[in-house]
Amino acid sequence: VKGYIGPSGLLGILKAGGAYVPLDPDYPEERLRFMLKDCGAEILLSQKHLHERLPEFSGILLDLDDPQLYADQSTENPGRRCGPAHLAYVIYTSGSTGRPKGVMVENHGICNLVVWQAQQFNITTDSRIAQFFSYNFDGAVGETFMALLSGACLVMLDRQYLQSDKLINAL
Repeated sequence: VKGYIGPSGLLGILKAGGAYVPLDPDYPEERLRFMLKDCGAEILLSQKHLHERLPEFSGILLDLDDPQLYADQSTENPGRRCGPAHLAYVIYTSGSTGRPKGVMVENHGICNLVVWQAQQFNITTDSRIAQFFSYNFDGAVGETFMALLSGACLVMLDRQYLQSDKLINAL
């Protein structure tokens, strides 16, 4: 999906001990600038085709579609760098005042949610879970991590499936 990091990118961020802040490149530049400043982002993961839509950023900008970024990197699985109480992500709400508000969610919050969901929906390694929501919406967390932490298959759906007939066919 255009402008999309995906579950492997999110897992990479978490595995490295970081926290992610989903940014929609279609948001107004002023909102993106506010979110980046408000959360104290030091690294921005992007793609080259999105640069013109991003606000000026004083931190490190990494283009995920640049093969040089990975050229000298180890393929070994790194050790764990965070624990249950570490920040996993910050999601921005629209805010009742019209100004976005960041909500911080820790790793144990994700685990509690997805373990409960997996039990409620009887998720197994044979299950297929549609990842439909944008990562800018908190509902995506349950879809994505419930599948990944249960060993289920995560089926990525993009905006074309907003039309009910296409969604029904995909399901």
